[in-house]
Amino acid sequence: IVDGFDDNTFRPDNMITREEIMLILSRINTGYASQSAYFNDIVNHPNADAIEVLNTLGIVNGYSEDEFGPNDELTRAQICAIMVRAMTDDIEKTYNDTFVDVLYDHYFRAEIDTAYHMGIMNGYGDGKFGPDDFVNYNGMITIMLNALGYNSKVLPGSWPENVQKYADKLDLTEG
Repeated sequence: IVDGFDDNTFRPDNMITREEIMLILSRINTGYASQSAYFNDIVNHPNADAIEVLNTLGIVNGYSEDEFGPNDELTRAQICAIMVRAMTDDIEKTYNDTFVDVLYDHYFRAEIDTAYHMGIMNGYGDGKFGPDDFVNYNGMITIMLNALGYNSKVLPGSWPENVQKYADKLDLTEG
């Protein structure tokens, strides 16, 4: 599901981009094909189909009708929104005041609260979530394993080695 790079390395500390998460999630979703590129910045893009499918399904949005930003790095808030929309239609509508840095009017507040309560993502332990912090590959693999029910309570060892090892075991990573 998650490929390495052309030189057969995985580079788990690299930040993940919007394009890359589209490709990962589209590999999970099979049997759906999109018709045409409608974001100007993905025309002739190698992963345009993946982006279009996930946009059509309502899992991802562009910045506007014309711009998706495929090479932009993903924030923790954005990945919450993507993962929650991919997994459920039951997004928390009430304000839980879970994290001191995710206020009531935060654009992805509901998705962050839902991801937290689903066990997909946690805060930093100091009451903060870091919604604008970027997600690297180790973080994304951790999020994917959490979504599959393999969290730190069931994975032996220390992070990030334990998630890398288990992701390899499940064939989630390559490279």
